[in-house]
Amino acid sequence: MKPLAFTALSLAVLPASAALAPQEEFDALVQRLTARAERAVSENAYDGLVVVVGVGDDVLMERGWGRFPGGALAEAASPLRAAPLVEPLSVLAALQLVDEGKIDLEAPVGKYLEGLEWEGTEVTVHHVLSHTSGLIGWSDAFRAKGDVGTDVKSLVGLVKELGVQSAPGECFAYSETNALLVAAIVEAVAQKPLAEVVQSGILAKAGAESSGFDVEGAPPAQEEAARSQEIDGDQIHVEPAAFPFGEDGFSASALDLFRIRRGLTARTLAGDAMIDAIKEPKRLNDGTQLGYGYGVSVGRLGSLEAITTGGSADGTTVHFAYYPEAELTVVVMVADQQAPLMALERDLSRIVMGMPLPGVQDLELDPSDAEAFLGRYQVGCTTYEVTLGSDAHLRVNVADRPVYRLLFQGRHSFVAQRDADVRFDFEVEDDRTKASRLVIDEHGRRTEAVRFQ
Repeated sequence: MKPLAFTALSLAVLPASAALAPQEEFDALVQRLTARAERAVSENAYDGLVVVVGVGDDVLMERGWGRFPGGALAEAASPLRAAPLVEPLSVLAALQLVDEGKIDLEAPVGKYLEGLEWEGTEVTVHHVLSHTSGLIGWSDAFRAKGDVGTDVKSLVGLVKELGVQSAPGECFAYSETNALLVAAIVEAVAQKPLAEVVQSGILAKAGAESSGFDVEGAPPAQEEAARSQEIDGDQIHVEPAAFPFGEDGFSASALDLFRIRRGLTARTLAGDAMIDAIKEPKRLNDGTQLGYGYGVSVGRLGSLEAITTGGSADGTTVHFAYYPEAELTVVVMVADQQAPLMALERDLSRIVMGMPLPGVQDLELDPSDAEAFLGRYQVGCTTYEVTLGSDAHLRVNVADRPVYRLLFQGRHSFVAQRDADVRFDFEVEDDRTKASRLVIDEHGRRTEAVRFQ
Protein backbone atom coordinates (compact mmCIF):
# COMPACT_ATOMS: atom_id res chain seq x y z
CA MET A 1 0.00 0.00 0.00
CA LYS A 2 1.55 3.30 -1.03
CA PRO A 3 1.56 6.25 1.39
CA LEU A 4 -1.13 8.86 0.86
CA ALA A 5 -0.11 12.20 -0.63
CA PHE A 6 -0.49 14.28 2.53
CA THR A 7 -2.70 17.35 2.48
CA ALA A 8 -3.71 19.85 5.15
CA LEU A 9 -6.56 17.48 5.93
CA SER A 10 -4.35 14.52 6.83
CA LEU A 11 -1.71 16.65 8.56
CA ALA A 12 -4.36 18.12 10.86
CA VAL A 13 -4.45 14.99 12.98
CA LEU A 14 -0.96 15.60 14.36
CA PRO A 15 0.01 18.17 17.00
CA ALA A 16 1.26 21.45 15.54
CA SER A 17 4.63 20.88 17.21
CA ALA A 18 5.19 17.51 15.60
CA ALA A 19 8.12 17.64 13.20
CA LEU A 20 7.71 14.31 11.48
CA ALA A 21 8.59 13.17 7.99
CA PRO A 22 5.64 12.31 5.70
CA GLN A 23 6.07 8.57 6.28
CA GLU A 24 6.12 9.10 10.06
CA GLU A 25 2.98 11.21 9.80
CA PHE A 26 1.33 8.48 7.77
CA ASP A 27 2.35 5.80 10.28
CA ALA A 28 1.10 7.87 13.23
CA LEU A 29 -2.29 8.33 11.58
CA VAL A 30 -2.65 4.63 10.78
CA GLN A 31 -1.66 3.75 14.35
CA ARG A 32 -4.47 5.91 15.71
CA LEU A 33 -6.98 4.35 13.32
CA THR A 34 -5.76 0.87 14.20
CA ALA A 35 -5.97 1.53 17.94
CA ARG A 36 -9.58 2.71 17.65
CA ALA A 37 -10.60 -0.31 15.58
CA GLU A 38 -8.83 -2.72 17.93
CA ARG A 39 -10.65 -1.16 20.87
CA ALA A 40 -13.95 -1.90 19.11
CA VAL A 41 -12.89 -5.53 18.55
CA SER A 42 -11.94 -5.90 22.22
CA GLU A 43 -15.00 -4.16 23.68
CA ASN A 44 -17.49 -6.00 21.47
CA ALA A 45 -15.71 -9.38 21.12
CA TYR A 46 -16.08 -9.37 17.34
CA ASP A 47 -15.18 -12.60 15.54
CA GLY A 48 -14.22 -10.71 12.40
CA LEU A 49 -13.91 -7.00 11.57
CA VAL A 50 -12.65 -5.24 8.44
CA VAL A 51 -11.92 -1.54 7.98
CA VAL A 52 -11.05 0.33 4.78
CA VAL A 53 -10.28 4.06 4.92
CA GLY A 54 -9.55 6.06 1.79
CA VAL A 55 -8.98 9.71 0.85
CA GLY A 56 -9.69 10.55 -2.76
CA ASP A 57 -8.78 7.56 -4.91
CA ASP A 58 -6.08 6.34 -2.50
CA VAL A 59 -6.52 3.71 0.20
CA LEU A 60 -5.15 5.07 3.44
CA MET A 61 -5.71 1.92 5.48
CA GLU A 62 -7.06 -1.59 4.86
CA ARG A 63 -7.02 -3.94 7.80
CA GLY A 64 -8.86 -6.96 9.16
CA TRP A 65 -9.09 -8.72 12.51
CA GLY A 66 -10.21 -12.29 13.17
CA ARG A 67 -12.22 -14.44 10.79
CA PHE A 68 -15.54 -14.36 8.98
CA PRO A 69 -18.11 -17.18 9.24
CA GLY A 70 -16.80 -20.19 7.37
CA GLY A 71 -13.24 -19.60 8.55
CA ALA A 72 -11.94 -17.09 5.98
CA LEU A 73 -9.55 -14.46 7.32
CA ALA A 74 -11.22 -11.07 7.74
CA GLU A 75 -9.37 -9.06 5.11
CA ALA A 76 -10.26 -6.05 2.98
CA ALA A 77 -10.73 -8.24 -0.10
CA SER A 78 -12.68 -10.99 1.72
CA PRO A 79 -16.37 -11.15 0.79
CA LEU A 80 -18.86 -10.99 3.65
CA ARG A 81 -22.62 -11.54 3.48
CA ALA A 82 -24.06 -8.10 2.74
CA ALA A 83 -27.80 -8.42 2.03
CA PRO A 84 -28.53 -4.82 3.19
CA LEU A 85 -26.46 -3.47 0.28
CA VAL A 86 -28.78 -4.95 -2.35
CA GLU A 87 -31.28 -2.13 -1.80
CA PRO A 88 -28.88 0.81 -2.45
CA LEU A 89 -27.46 -1.11 -5.42
CA SER A 90 -31.03 -1.58 -6.73
CA VAL A 91 -31.58 2.16 -6.34
CA LEU A 92 -28.40 2.87 -8.30
CA ALA A 93 -29.52 0.44 -11.02
CA ALA A 94 -32.88 2.23 -11.20
CA LEU A 95 -31.20 5.62 -11.52
CA GLN A 96 -28.98 4.31 -14.30
CA LEU A 97 -32.21 3.45 -16.15
CA VAL A 98 -33.49 6.96 -15.43
CA ASP A 99 -30.27 8.29 -16.97
CA GLU A 100 -31.00 6.17 -20.05
CA GLY A 101 -34.53 7.56 -20.32
CA LYS A 102 -36.14 4.19 -19.57
CA ILE A 103 -37.63 5.13 -16.18
CA ASP A 104 -39.41 8.37 -15.29
CA LEU A 105 -39.12 9.33 -11.60
CA GLU A 106 -42.54 11.00 -11.67
CA ALA A 107 -44.32 8.14 -13.42
CA PRO A 108 -46.70 5.93 -11.41
CA VAL A 109 -45.29 2.54 -10.44
CA GLY A 110 -48.17 0.95 -12.36
CA LYS A 111 -46.51 2.10 -15.59
CA TYR A 112 -43.78 -0.49 -15.00
CA LEU A 113 -45.54 -3.08 -12.82
CA GLU A 114 -48.83 -3.99 -14.46
CA GLY A 115 -51.88 -3.73 -12.22
CA LEU A 116 -50.11 -1.98 -9.36
CA GLU A 117 -52.57 0.89 -9.06
CA TRP A 118 -54.88 2.18 -6.34
CA GLU A 119 -58.04 4.18 -6.91
CA GLY A 120 -57.81 7.81 -5.84
CA THR A 121 -54.05 7.95 -5.33
CA GLU A 122 -50.85 7.74 -7.35
CA VAL A 123 -47.64 6.20 -6.03
CA THR A 124 -44.70 7.26 -8.18
CA VAL A 125 -41.21 5.88 -8.68
CA HIS A 126 -39.94 8.86 -6.67
CA HIS A 127 -42.15 7.84 -3.75
CA VAL A 128 -40.77 4.29 -3.54
CA LEU A 129 -37.18 5.48 -4.00
CA SER A 130 -37.59 7.99 -1.15
CA HIS A 131 -39.66 5.67 1.12
CA THR A 132 -42.57 8.11 1.10
CA SER A 133 -45.02 5.88 -0.77
CA GLY A 134 -47.40 5.32 2.15
CA LEU A 135 -47.39 1.58 1.40
CA ILE A 136 -47.29 -0.77 4.37
CA GLY A 137 -44.23 -2.99 4.81
CA TRP A 138 -45.10 -6.40 3.43
CA SER A 139 -43.35 -8.26 6.26
CA ASP A 140 -45.70 -6.59 8.78
CA ALA A 141 -48.65 -8.12 7.00
CA PHE A 142 -46.72 -11.30 6.28
CA ARG A 143 -46.91 -12.25 9.96
CA ALA A 144 -50.64 -12.71 9.66
CA LYS A 145 -50.53 -14.12 6.13
CA GLY A 146 -48.15 -17.04 6.30
CA ASP A 147 -49.60 -18.61 3.17
CA VAL A 148 -48.29 -15.82 0.89
CA GLY A 149 -45.47 -16.83 -1.42
CA THR A 150 -42.09 -15.16 -1.05
CA ASP A 151 -41.38 -14.72 -4.77
CA VAL A 152 -41.48 -11.27 -6.35
CA LYS A 153 -44.85 -11.74 -8.06
CA SER A 154 -46.56 -12.93 -4.86
CA LEU A 155 -45.13 -10.12 -2.75
CA VAL A 156 -46.04 -7.43 -5.29
CA GLY A 157 -49.55 -8.92 -5.29
CA LEU A 158 -49.64 -8.64 -1.50
CA VAL A 159 -48.57 -4.98 -1.73
CA LYS A 160 -51.44 -4.38 -4.16
CA GLU A 161 -53.89 -6.07 -1.80
CA LEU A 162 -52.74 -4.17 1.30
CA GLY A 163 -53.16 -0.80 -0.36
CA VAL A 164 -51.93 2.65 0.62
CA GLN A 165 -51.77 3.37 4.35
CA SER A 166 -51.10 7.13 4.07
CA ALA A 167 -51.11 9.60 1.22
CA PRO A 168 -47.95 9.36 -0.93
CA GLY A 169 -45.46 12.04 0.11
CA GLU A 170 -47.13 12.62 3.48
CA CYS A 171 -44.88 10.42 5.64
CA PHE A 172 -41.43 8.89 5.58
CA ALA A 173 -41.42 5.23 6.62
CA TYR A 174 -38.46 3.05 5.72
CA SER A 175 -40.05 -0.10 4.36
CA GLU A 176 -38.97 -3.24 2.54
CA THR A 177 -42.05 -2.77 0.34
CA ASN A 178 -40.40 0.24 -1.29
CA ALA A 179 -37.15 -1.68 -1.78
CA LEU A 180 -39.17 -4.56 -3.28
CA LEU A 181 -40.88 -2.31 -5.81
CA VAL A 182 -37.65 -0.53 -6.83
CA ALA A 183 -35.96 -3.87 -7.59
CA ALA A 184 -39.07 -5.22 -9.33
CA ILE A 185 -39.22 -2.13 -11.56
CA VAL A 186 -35.53 -2.59 -12.46
CA GLU A 187 -36.16 -6.20 -13.46
CA ALA A 188 -39.27 -5.29 -15.47
CA VAL A 189 -37.59 -2.46 -17.37
CA ALA A 190 -34.21 -4.15 -17.90
CA GLN A 191 -35.92 -7.48 -18.67
CA LYS A 192 -33.18 -9.24 -16.69
CA PRO A 193 -32.88 -10.59 -13.15
CA LEU A 194 -31.73 -7.98 -10.67
CA ALA A 195 -28.56 -9.97 -9.98
CA GLU A 196 -27.51 -9.69 -13.64
CA VAL A 197 -28.24 -5.95 -13.77
CA VAL A 198 -26.21 -5.28 -10.62
CA GLN A 199 -23.35 -7.53 -11.74
CA SER A 200 -22.94 -6.08 -15.24
CA GLY A 201 -24.05 -2.50 -14.69
CA ILE A 202 -22.39 -1.76 -11.34
CA LEU A 203 -19.97 -4.35 -9.98
CA ALA A 204 -18.16 -5.12 -13.23
CA LYS A 205 -17.87 -1.43 -14.17
CA ALA A 206 -16.46 -0.60 -10.74
CA GLY A 207 -13.97 -3.47 -10.78
CA ALA A 208 -15.64 -5.02 -7.74
CA GLU A 209 -14.38 -8.51 -8.53
CA SER A 210 -14.97 -10.22 -5.19
CA SER A 211 -18.58 -9.04 -4.80
CA GLY A 212 -21.81 -10.38 -6.20
CA PHE A 213 -24.52 -12.98 -5.82
CA ASP A 214 -23.27 -16.44 -4.79
CA VAL A 215 -19.61 -15.52 -5.26
CA GLU A 216 -16.92 -18.11 -4.67
CA GLY A 217 -15.37 -17.92 -1.21
CA ALA A 218 -18.32 -16.15 0.43
CA PRO A 219 -19.26 -17.24 3.95
CA PRO A 220 -22.14 -19.70 4.25
CA ALA A 221 -25.61 -18.19 4.60
CA GLN A 222 -27.16 -18.39 8.04
CA GLU A 223 -30.48 -20.17 8.30
CA GLU A 224 -32.98 -18.11 10.26
CA ALA A 225 -35.52 -20.15 12.17
CA ALA A 226 -39.19 -19.26 12.54
CA ARG A 227 -39.93 -17.57 15.83
CA SER A 228 -42.69 -16.07 17.94
CA GLN A 229 -43.03 -12.32 18.46
CA GLU A 230 -45.34 -10.34 20.72
CA ILE A 231 -47.43 -7.80 18.79
CA ASP A 232 -50.10 -5.78 20.61
CA GLY A 233 -50.13 -8.30 23.43
CA ASP A 234 -50.55 -11.35 21.18
CA GLN A 235 -47.93 -13.95 20.33
CA ILE A 236 -47.66 -14.06 16.54
CA HIS A 237 -45.84 -16.72 14.55
CA VAL A 238 -43.14 -15.03 12.48
CA GLU A 239 -41.73 -16.77 9.44
CA PRO A 240 -38.03 -16.37 8.54
CA ALA A 241 -37.18 -13.33 6.44
CA ALA A 242 -37.97 -13.58 2.74
CA PHE A 243 -35.36 -12.67 0.12
CA PRO A 244 -37.29 -12.35 -3.16
CA PHE A 245 -34.22 -11.29 -5.16
CA GLY A 246 -31.76 -13.69 -3.55
CA GLU A 247 -30.36 -10.97 -1.28
CA ASP A 248 -29.23 -13.60 1.21
CA GLY A 249 -26.80 -14.81 -1.46
CA PHE A 250 -25.19 -11.41 -1.97
CA SER A 251 -21.69 -10.79 -0.64
CA ALA A 252 -19.30 -7.86 -0.88
CA SER A 253 -15.83 -6.97 0.27
CA ALA A 254 -14.93 -3.72 2.00
CA LEU A 255 -12.38 -2.96 -0.71
CA ASP A 256 -15.04 -3.39 -3.40
CA LEU A 257 -17.32 -0.91 -1.66
CA PHE A 258 -14.47 1.61 -1.84
CA ARG A 259 -14.16 0.84 -5.56
CA ILE A 260 -17.90 1.41 -6.08
CA ARG A 261 -17.62 4.81 -4.38
CA ARG A 262 -14.65 5.60 -6.61
CA GLY A 263 -16.73 4.65 -9.65
CA LEU A 264 -19.54 6.94 -8.53
CA THR A 265 -17.33 9.98 -8.00
CA ALA A 266 -15.59 9.30 -11.31
CA ARG A 267 -19.07 9.30 -12.92
CA THR A 268 -18.52 5.89 -14.51
CA LEU A 269 -21.58 4.43 -12.75
CA ALA A 270 -23.99 7.37 -13.03
CA GLY A 271 -24.14 10.90 -14.37
CA ASP A 272 -24.10 14.17 -12.46
CA ALA A 273 -27.89 14.49 -12.24
CA MET A 274 -28.31 11.04 -10.74
CA ILE A 275 -25.40 11.50 -8.32
CA ASP A 276 -27.09 14.68 -7.12
CA ALA A 277 -30.42 12.85 -6.86
CA ILE A 278 -28.87 10.15 -4.66
CA LYS A 279 -27.43 12.52 -2.07
CA GLU A 280 -30.04 15.31 -2.08
CA PRO A 281 -32.22 15.11 1.07
CA LYS A 282 -35.82 14.57 0.02
CA ARG A 283 -38.85 16.47 1.32
CA LEU A 284 -42.40 15.56 2.27
CA ASN A 285 -45.42 17.27 0.72
CA ASP A 286 -45.44 19.83 3.55
CA GLY A 287 -41.80 20.76 2.93
CA THR A 288 -40.32 18.79 5.82
CA GLN A 289 -36.75 17.81 4.94
CA LEU A 290 -35.80 14.18 5.43
CA GLY A 291 -32.44 12.76 6.41
CA TYR A 292 -32.70 10.49 3.39
CA GLY A 293 -31.84 10.74 -0.29
CA TYR A 294 -32.26 7.82 -2.69
CA GLY A 295 -30.88 4.64 -1.09
CA VAL A 296 -28.69 6.56 1.37
CA SER A 297 -28.99 8.54 4.58
CA VAL A 298 -27.76 12.13 4.56
CA GLY A 299 -26.41 13.78 7.71
CA ARG A 300 -23.43 15.68 9.04
CA LEU A 301 -20.27 15.17 11.03
CA GLY A 302 -19.45 18.57 12.44
CA SER A 303 -19.82 20.92 9.49
CA LEU A 304 -19.26 18.22 6.87
CA GLU A 305 -21.96 16.48 4.86
CA ALA A 306 -22.05 12.72 5.43
CA ILE A 307 -23.59 10.18 3.05
CA THR A 308 -24.08 6.75 4.58
CA THR A 309 -25.68 3.40 3.87
CA GLY A 310 -25.59 -0.15 5.20
CA GLY A 311 -27.47 -2.27 7.70
CA SER A 312 -27.64 -5.66 9.42
CA ALA A 313 -28.82 -9.04 8.17
CA ASP A 314 -27.76 -12.67 7.96
CA GLY A 315 -25.38 -12.39 10.93
CA THR A 316 -23.40 -9.40 9.63
CA THR A 317 -23.39 -5.60 9.81
CA VAL A 318 -22.10 -3.29 7.08
CA HIS A 319 -21.61 0.48 7.29
CA PHE A 320 -20.35 2.74 4.51
CA ALA A 321 -19.74 6.50 4.77
CA TYR A 322 -18.54 9.14 2.33
CA TYR A 323 -17.72 12.77 3.12
CA PRO A 324 -17.63 14.62 -0.24
CA GLU A 325 -15.92 17.80 0.98
CA ALA A 326 -13.05 15.80 2.49
CA GLU A 327 -13.14 13.08 -0.21
CA LEU A 328 -13.08 10.63 2.69
CA THR A 329 -14.49 7.10 2.49
CA VAL A 330 -14.79 4.74 5.45
CA VAL A 331 -16.10 1.17 5.13
CA VAL A 332 -16.60 -1.05 8.16
CA MET A 333 -17.86 -4.66 7.99
CA VAL A 334 -18.25 -7.10 10.88
CA ALA A 335 -19.48 -10.64 11.46
CA ASP A 336 -22.02 -9.52 14.06
CA GLN A 337 -25.65 -8.55 13.44
CA GLN A 338 -25.91 -6.15 16.39
CA ALA A 339 -22.66 -4.22 15.94
CA PRO A 340 -22.66 -0.44 16.65
CA LEU A 341 -20.59 0.30 13.55
CA MET A 342 -21.77 3.87 12.99
CA ALA A 343 -20.02 5.03 16.17
CA LEU A 344 -16.80 3.31 15.08
CA GLU A 345 -16.98 4.76 11.58
CA ARG A 346 -17.54 8.29 12.81
CA ASP A 347 -14.63 8.03 15.24
CA LEU A 348 -12.36 6.79 12.43
CA SER A 349 -13.55 9.70 10.28
CA ARG A 350 -12.86 12.16 13.10
CA ILE A 351 -9.32 10.81 13.45
CA VAL A 352 -8.56 11.34 9.75
CA MET A 353 -10.07 14.83 9.77
CA GLY A 354 -8.39 15.91 12.99
CA MET A 355 -11.60 16.24 15.01
CA PRO A 356 -11.70 15.41 18.73
CA LEU A 357 -13.41 12.18 19.68
CA PRO A 358 -16.68 12.70 21.58
CA GLY A 359 -16.67 12.41 25.34
CA VAL A 360 -19.59 10.18 26.31
CA GLN A 361 -20.73 9.59 29.87
CA ASP A 362 -22.91 6.78 31.16
CA LEU A 363 -24.29 8.27 34.36
CA GLU A 364 -26.59 6.39 36.69
CA LEU A 365 -30.25 7.20 36.06
CA ASP A 366 -32.57 6.86 39.04
CA PRO A 367 -35.70 4.90 37.98
CA SER A 368 -37.90 7.47 39.76
CA ASP A 369 -36.34 10.25 37.66
CA ALA A 370 -36.79 8.18 34.49
CA GLU A 371 -40.57 8.28 34.96
CA ALA A 372 -40.61 11.85 33.66
CA PHE A 373 -39.37 10.71 30.24
CA LEU A 374 -41.40 7.54 29.63
CA GLY A 375 -44.17 7.59 27.04
CA ARG A 376 -44.86 8.19 23.37
CA TYR A 377 -43.81 11.25 21.39
CA GLN A 378 -45.13 12.13 17.95
CA VAL A 379 -43.82 14.16 15.00
CA GLY A 380 -45.75 13.90 11.76
CA CYS A 381 -46.30 10.20 11.09
CA THR A 382 -43.40 9.06 13.28
CA THR A 383 -43.82 7.81 16.86
CA TYR A 384 -40.94 7.63 19.35
CA GLU A 385 -41.75 5.29 22.24
CA VAL A 386 -39.56 5.74 25.34
CA THR A 387 -39.33 2.84 27.79
CA LEU A 388 -37.08 1.86 30.70
CA GLY A 389 -35.08 -1.37 30.35
CA SER A 390 -34.25 -3.82 33.12
CA ASP A 391 -30.69 -2.41 33.07
CA ALA A 392 -31.99 1.06 34.11
CA HIS A 393 -31.25 2.57 30.67
CA LEU A 394 -33.89 4.32 28.59
CA ARG A 395 -34.72 2.88 25.21
CA VAL A 396 -36.30 4.65 22.25
CA ASN A 397 -38.18 2.56 19.72
CA VAL A 398 -38.87 4.00 16.26
CA ALA A 399 -40.64 1.89 13.69
CA ASP A 400 -38.17 2.41 10.83
CA ARG A 401 -34.88 1.79 12.68
CA PRO A 402 -33.24 -0.30 15.44
CA VAL A 403 -34.06 0.40 19.08
CA TYR A 404 -31.83 3.08 20.61
CA ARG A 405 -30.31 2.33 24.04
CA LEU A 406 -29.61 5.68 25.68
CA LEU A 407 -26.70 6.77 27.87
CA PHE A 408 -27.56 9.39 30.49
CA GLN A 409 -25.49 12.58 30.18
CA GLY A 410 -27.06 14.49 33.06
CA ARG A 411 -30.26 16.45 33.75
CA HIS A 412 -32.55 15.76 30.74
CA SER A 413 -29.94 14.79 28.13
CA PHE A 414 -29.03 11.42 26.62
CA VAL A 415 -27.04 10.07 23.67
CA ALA A 416 -27.49 6.85 21.73
CA GLN A 417 -25.11 4.09 22.80
CA ARG A 418 -24.65 3.01 19.19
CA ASP A 419 -23.87 6.52 17.98
CA ALA A 420 -22.97 9.43 20.27
CA ASP A 421 -23.89 11.85 17.47
CA VAL A 422 -27.57 11.01 18.00
CA ARG A 423 -28.70 13.12 20.96
CA PHE A 424 -32.01 13.03 22.82
CA ASP A 425 -33.02 16.01 24.99
CA PHE A 426 -36.29 16.00 26.95
CA GLU A 427 -38.06 19.26 27.77
CA VAL A 428 -39.73 19.23 31.20
CA GLU A 429 -41.68 22.31 32.20
CA ASP A 430 -41.19 23.56 35.76
CA ASP A 431 -44.77 22.84 36.82
CA ARG A 432 -44.96 19.41 35.19
CA THR A 433 -43.76 15.97 36.23
CA LYS A 434 -43.64 14.62 32.68
CA ALA A 435 -41.59 15.75 29.69
CA SER A 436 -43.73 17.58 27.14
CA ARG A 437 -41.32 17.35 24.22
CA LEU A 438 -38.47 15.20 22.92
CA VAL A 439 -35.81 16.93 20.79
CA ILE A 440 -33.65 14.62 18.67
CA ASP A 441 -30.46 15.84 17.04
CA GLU A 442 -29.41 13.18 14.55
CA HIS A 443 -26.16 14.11 12.82
CA GLY A 444 -27.12 17.77 12.70
CA ARG A 445 -30.78 17.22 11.74
CA ARG A 446 -33.10 18.46 14.49
CA THR A 447 -36.53 16.91 15.14
CA GLU A 448 -39.01 17.99 17.79
CA ALA A 449 -41.53 15.38 18.89
CA VAL A 450 -44.48 16.25 21.15
CA ARG A 451 -45.71 13.92 23.91
CA PHE A 452 -48.65 11.87 22.68
CA GLN A 453 -51.52 12.21 25.19
